[in-house]
Amino acid sequence: MPSNYLLNKVHNEGLGGLSLYHALIKNKDKKEFNVKIFERESSPTDRWQGYHIGLSNYGAQSLLNCIPSSIAANLPKAMPNPVPDVETHGIIITDQVGNVLLAPPTKPFKDVYELAKISRGLSSMITYRDRLRDVLLEDVPVQWNKKCIEYLETKEGVWVSFEDGTQEFCNILVGADRINSPNISIPKHLMDKANKIHGNVLARKTLGTKGDSTFMMTRLIPIKQEQNDEKNEPHYRATLVYSYPSELDNVESEKVKVDDNDPASVIEHVKRLIRTLRPDCELTNLLLELWDLAPKTIPNDPIKMMRDIDLMSIKSWSSSRVVLLGDAAHAMSPILGLGANNAIQDVDKLSQALLKYTDDNISFIEEYDKEMLKRTSADVLKSRNDTFKISTPLGPFGVIIRDNILKVINVMINFYSFADNLIFKN
Repeated sequence: MPSNYLLNKVHNEGLGGLSLYHALIKNKDKKEFNVKIFERESSPTDRWQGYHIGLSNYGAQSLLNCIPSSIAANLPKAMPNPVPDVETHGIIITDQVGNVLLAPPTKPFKDVYELAKISRGLSSMITYRDRLRDVLLEDVPVQWNKKCIEYLETKEGVWVSFEDGTQEFCNILVGADRINSPNISIPKHLMDKANKIHGNVLARKTLGTKGDSTFMMTRLIPIKQEQNDEKNEPHYRATLVYSYPSELDNVESEKVKVDDNDPASVIEHVKRLIRTLRPDCELTNLLLELWDLAPKTIPNDPIKMMRDIDLMSIKSWSSSRVVLLGDAAHAMSPILGLGANNAIQDVDKLSQALLKYTDDNISFIEEYDKEMLKRTSADVLKSRNDTFKISTPLGPFGVIIRDNILKVINVMINFYSFADNLIFKN
């Protein structure tokens, strides 16, 4: 009789929770679990799904470790192979008018399997997050509309209570919540303008002088065009982000009332800030056009305010039979694109740790927690610190110093990469 194992995913059937299910099924010849998955939403389409994530070589390694070959065969649906001479899977950072500050070199790869074999440096593939979710959902017996409201841990296991009044008992409870991100569909004429400024690099960041920044992640593979598009031109999927110091909300609040639960109001606020903080130039005009494309309504998905948390203010938490992974354990700023990769690496480590499970031995949870905290804490702090750095308003001299530091770093990184390739080319 296999041990009971309850996987409780309370938001948006995240990649981590689904990957864990497949990892446990893949390892059932070593140890079999009775896996139950509960999701708070009523269906897979209830919530707005993020368009893109950057899957690193380390994330790709862990993902392939976790999923069976039958699921891996469908990965091209979510992560199409890079298009030679059309796409560069990397990041470029420019100033507010489009001058290049930092463009780290990337190692080319032809597919996710080749990406996973890269052991030196950091490479990534821009991946369709929603399609990867759909691939991982295949053959997964999710019980929908089951919102967890509390749990009670005992020596024998965990009792989990749901909003509908039902309860479940399990030996191990896993929490794998996630957060999401905004998306747009870009017509070809606007993508051509963006490519003129940033080239064919797929992750594009611009830095302002007032602590504001923009970020766009895309694939240069046309999607099904809009039915109401009179020009009948190709469209491209993109994730679009605009960040700015929260103090600017206080300045604007007396003049303009922004409703955080009304996307149209938020979008107008963003465009107003861009016009105020950015110079009149080709890049600024492009940003305004792109934000015009952002969805003005998001059905069934109220906006949630993201807030900074002082890590030192949080009380320590421990549990013998409840374990967390992904955003549920270490939600971090999306600025460095580390969230999904850490979640999938969590799954890889946890699935291996669970092989040690017996009714009398659950010490593996503590071992997993220690490894997870050691591995992810640096990324949480780094993403938090980098968010603070780029959101700090700079004076004229500060901008000059920042831009020149990034340019020097760019030269050093590219030189190191060139030397590294010469030394390790074989």
